[in-house]
This record gives sequence, C-alpha cells and structure tokens, in this order.
Amino acid sequence: SSFRAWDDVVVKHAITATDLRGDQGHAAAAFSTFHSALMLEFENSLLAVDPLIPGLPYWDSTISTPSIFTDAFFGTAPGNGPLGQVFDGAFAKFPVMTNFSLVDWVGVLNDTHYATFQGHNGFLRSANNTLETHYVTRFGREWSYDAADFKTCSTVNGSIEDWNECIGYGTVQNERVVFGSSRFLHAGGHIKVGGQLPKKREGDFKDLQTSPNSPLFMPHHANIDRSRMHYMLQNDHRRATYFDFPAANASHYLDDDIYPGINLNDLLCSAFGFTYRQFGWEEGAPDQLITHADALCHMQPRNAPYVYDDMLHLL
Repeated sequence: SSFRAWDDVVVKHAITATDLRGDQGHAAAAFSTFHSALMLEFENSLLAVDPLIPGLPYWDSTISTPSIFTDAFFGTAPGNGPLGQVFDGAFAKFPVMTNFSLVDWVGVLNDTHYATFQGHNGFLRSANNTLETHYVTRFGREWSYDAADFKTCSTVNGSIEDWNECIGYGTVQNERVVFGSSRFLHAGGHIKVGGQLPKKREGDFKDLQTSPNSPLFMPHHANIDRSRMHYMLQNDHRRATYFDFPAANASHYLDDDIYPGINLNDLLCSAFGFTYRQFGWEEGAPDQLITHADALCHMQPRNAPYVYDDMLHLL
C-alpha cells in the first residue's frame, strides 16, 4: 500500500535528521531529494485515503492576505491554548505522540545501525526540546516571504546546491542574493511561526527533527518543492548531470564536514528509506531503496507524477 500514517512521516524525518553518519536531509544537496521524496510519500498517502482530491496543496507564503492563520485553516499564531497549543483551525488539537519508543519502529526500518533518534520522555520531539504538551504547539507569529526573493531562488542559474543555499540561507556561492524582510525561505517559516520559549521549549514547527508534527510542514515544503521544480526547469541544460548534485565528497554547508550517505548514488535516507514499489517506479526491484539520483530523475518537471498549477503553461 502507498499509505503511510502521519507519525511514520514524523519518525522518518527525525531518523534522517539524527542519522549516525550525520544529518541526511538538511544543509546539503540532499535536502532537495529527501524532502521532495517525503512530500511525494505524503501525497500518495492522502490519495490512498481519498483519490478524488487534486493532491497535496502548497502554501504560497508570498501571499499574506487572506491569511492561512485563521480558524478556517491552520489556526492562530501563536496558538490560542493555555500553553500555546493550537486549539482552533482545521487541525485543532492535533495530537503529538506521547509514547514513542524506537523499539516499536525497528520492524519497519531499513537499517537500524544508523537510527539514533530517541525522542524526549516519550514525546515524539527532539531530545533537547523540553516541550511536553500533548497537542501541536505554536509560540511564533504569522510569517510571509517576499515574492521577488522567491523568484530569485527559483530561477538561480547554477547547481542544485546553489538553489538549496539560496532557499536555505539567502545566498549563492556565499554571496547574498535575497534582500526581503525574511531572508530564509525554508527556515524562516519554521523559526518565525514555530517560535520558542525559555527552558528550551520549541514550538513544533521549529523543532528541526520532528517539525512534521505540525500540519504546516507539508504545504510549506510543497511550496519549497515548487521552487525546486521551477529551478529545474530553468536549469534544464543541467538535467544530464543531475543538476550537478555532488557525486562524491558531499558536505554540509554549516560545517563543511563530508558526510557519507548524501552523494548522488547513495541510498536516500537508507535508515528509513523509500522504495521503488511505493512510488510505482518500475526499473528497480520493488523493495529496492531509491538513491538520490533516482529521486532527481523521477521528480523533475518532465518526469514527476505531479505538477504545480503555475507550471502547467511552461511544460
């Protein structure tokens, strides 16, 4: 079945971020492949429940009016509960797992050796996040991103690492190219909306390891994937070289350390990966895990099983 429960997505993200080899899904080119595959996995789960919906919606954060932070959509920011819990909106009182144990997931992991995530006192949150509310909690405020900056990153002429640097840090080749009020397309939403209180209490959307607990995670990352698709279309001449995704010695932007597992032909988040079967890809064995190269090949504008509304006229 293509269905995955919500907590499966949260745990996969957490295990990928805390991999023994180093983070397999952030601050590197692997951000693009991991999160696009995660969004496709989630969209397939939605369609398994209701095949009549168009697909996973994206949150165009360049549009602030009308706001999505209302009772009709994602609830207020900050949360209106006594401890910042989100008690209104379509996802009011959205639960966070309180009895997490990695032992319960051993049977579905692909490689337990690299899985180090432990949660916090049973809560499906980072070990260093002391927040212990039972529902998704939000300490931040409403947030939007500059439309010109979104276009700048979506039309970067360079490698996929350059695109990722732009949406992650507002720079390309360490030169600032984004000048709006919110510099970071990816982290800006997580930090500003999720928020944080003293004593290391992070709102769920800010918790890097388990941010998919927040229903905002999916449309936010679908929007980032939309930027990735526009970037790929603009850089179609790089398609044959997998958009210059590093084939060896891939490193993290934050520390320049070389991490195994994030090179072009490495398995994509091999501790808790994605299979050919679940995506319906036929060239590999059904239960074979996909690589970063596979994700780049199958999830680009001319090959992906989905398309964004603002790209229909470009294909």
